Amino acid sequence: MIAYLKGIVAAKTNESLIVVNNDLGFEVAVPVSLWRKAVLHAPIEFFTHEYIREDSRELYGFATLGELQFFRKLLTVSGVGPRSALNLFSLGTLPEIQTAIAGGNIAYLTAIPRVGTKIAQKIVLELK
Repeated sequence: MIAYLKGIVAAKTNESLIVVNNDLGFEVAVPVSLWRKAVLHAPIEFFTHEYIREDSRELYGFATLGELQFFRKLLTVSGVGPRSALNLFSLGTLPEIQTAIAGGNIAYLTAIPRVGTKIAQKIVLELK
């Protein structure tokens, strides 16, 4: 499992970064905030989660270990996949997201594409 990655940003795609490490390019899906901060041809490092299915292999990157751990907690909620969990980080900082969940703010969570009221309620119920 790839748990940490450090390299140079070779390219930026719509929702991910291509990071080169030892002549290998890794496509890493990252939160919007991290994507915006990434500078082409500059060093970058992530804590990563490798998601493997029979038809794909995806890598998700986070600036802090706390974000990675929270991402993994979100994946334990039935109906929340890695893309929805990653999109949650576009709503704000980790403390803001955690506060919204602890406060039961369903409207805040439904601002995420593909997250309706039912999934938002599950997130609040299971992670509160």
